[in-house]
Amino acid sequence: MSVKQISVFIENKTGKLAEATRFIADHNINLRALSIADTQDFGILRFGLKEWKKVNPYLLMPPGEVTL
Repeated sequence: MSVKQISVFIENKTGKLAEATRFIADHNINLRALSIADTQDFGILRFGLKEWKKVNPYLLMPPGEVTL
C-alpha cells in the first residue's frame, strides 16, 4: 500500500486546523494520518492520504487559489 503525504503551512490561530480538515472533508478525501508541528506563528500540517488523485487538482492551482 502506498500512502502519499502533503504538508500545508497554516497560521497558528484558532480555527485554522478546523478549516484545513473541513476542506479535506468537503472534497471527500479520506485521511490516513495527520501530524502537526507548530511554532508561535504558524504550523506545518502533514496529511497522509490514500486518495492522492483527488488532491492533485488543488495542488496544481496557482498560489492563493486555495486559501485556508
